[in-house]
Amino acid sequence: MKMEDQRDGAHYSERLLGLFIALLLIGFGVSLVLPRFRVEGKKESRVSWYGGNFHGRLAASGQLYNMLNLTAAHCTRPLGGWLRITNLDNNSSVIVRITDRGPYRVDRDGRVVRPLQPHPRREVDLSYSAARKLGLLRSGVAKARIEY
Repeated sequence: MKMEDQRDGAHYSERLLGLFIALLLIGFGVSLVLPRFRVEGKKESRVSWYGGNFHGRLAASGQLYNMLNLTAAHCTRPLGGWLRITNLDNNSSVIVRITDRGPYRVDRDGRVVRPLQPHPRREVDLSYSAARKLGLLRSGVAKARIEY
């Protein structure tokens, strides 16, 4: 058997293995593509992020908050909806799913004001992973374009 024939056989088996893995992932419901995102409106506002203190706690959607997922909190947009957030300082962008409510107004001690009131200067709270992708971990807050 020639060397070229052996390489062709190896490529064929690698392709079959790749196809098998893709079909297996699809069979288990793993999405290989991002959701379709149709922009209905947009706005510029400040965004912030929340992480470790809420990790593993129940979100408004009924899911456990996982700071490693690309999720966000918004006061009025529907739970389960999607947002595209673009950091206007560095033009990086991320698509997040709304799984929680917030951000809310806090008092001088950092406690949430009751009854709940939307934060006057921030529109969205992002998960740790979304904030990392946007490059706002250090600053904590950034001006962003929010598309919904």
